[in-house]
Amino acid sequence: MKAKCTYFGKCSGCTLQQFPYVKQLHDKTRRVRSELASLLPKNASAEISIAAMAPSPAEHGYRTSGKLCLHEDEIGRRSIGLYERNSKKVVDIPQCSVHHPEINRLIDRIFGFGRKLPARLYQHNKNLFLYQKMLYY
Repeated sequence: MKAKCTYFGKCSGCTLQQFPYVKQLHDKTRRVRSELASLLPKNASAEISIAAMAPSPAEHGYRTSGKLCLHEDEIGRRSIGLYERNSKKVVDIPQCSVHHPEINRLIDRIFGFGRKLPARLYQHNKNLFLYQKMLYY
């Protein structure tokens, strides 16, 4: 199955999107059960039952949180998105298919403002903030 998101594989946000939604839920349930079982005493795991993941009514547009980055590269191009898998490079994702539509609208409003900020944005490859002289009236 092909992932619906055009950024899948490059972006670090989703890791199971290439699978049917039922399999995603099954894999998430298995992982949670495995992680929690390792925290329980050996004899307690038989007594405790961990319920299966509850499906969302929507397979996309359900996520209500995200850790998005505003970034500026060396030549001043600004982007908003998530980190590329296994790096600190930002994948420009102005609209995420799993974010709730209101989050995407908020991103659009914030990033529209972020493009106009007179200060330089965080440059991930330099690991420090760079400031531009700001004029106050």
